[in-house]
Amino acid sequence: MALHITKIAFRAESVGRLRRWLESHESEAPMTTRYLPKRHAEMAGGSLYWIHEHAIVGRSPLLGFAQRDDGRWWIRLEPR
Repeated sequence: MALHITKIAFRAESVGRLRRWLESHESEAPMTTRYLPKRHAEMAGGSLYWIHEHAIVGRSPLLGFAQRDDGRWWIRLEPR
């Protein structure tokens, strides 16, 4: 069974603005994190749930994680 994570939609003024931002970044991995989650292998196939104004407002399928050159990690999302 896949694990899921949540992420606060920081700087998103509205849900529509978050959606437009995600749609404009479909071909690349727009999300990063400083640390790789301990159970990252179990998260592939799970979902990233978006939080806006204290409510879960959306879901992005999670493909996995990939390391960047600067030591941070890309959060790889399915482009939809």
